[in-house]
Amino acid sequence: MSTDSNVQTVLNSIEVIFNKGQLDRIPEFYSPDFRSHQSGGYGIMVWEPGWEGLHKHVSEIRTMWPDYREEIELIFGEGEFVTVRMDLLGTSLGDGALHHTGKSFKVKDMMICRVVDNRLVEQWGLTDNYSRLIQLGYLSPVV
Repeated sequence: MSTDSNVQTVLNSIEVIFNKGQLDRIPEFYSPDFRSHQSGGYGIMVWEPGWEGLHKHVSEIRTMWPDYREEIELIFGEGEFVTVRMDLLGTSLGDGALHHTGKSFKVKDMMICRVVDNRLVEQWGLTDNYSRLIQLGYLSPVV
């Protein structure tokens, strides 16, 4: 598939799955054996492989932060790989791995996705969870 097609697949997956929460559409954008190598959950949120793992992960996100959204700042592709820089935003209104605080967050996230046959097969990323935990009131800044 073309680089443009791979970029569009990633854009669509963010909008449909993460921003709109249409989890029944996961198979349109992700391979059955999708694997996230995203670190940073630190045992708070575990991201298991496959469609079921993705469904569970996004469900937990949308339970804790019902207004959760991802706003893309920069996206580009090269062959099978698509790189994204974005803001993650949400308000802590529901309980999940973390209890609700009523506070909002806006943090940076970077990810690299590998797309094969118009489906994401792997993802690597890093989220500024330290800032998120401070903004939500779980931690105090060290400096």
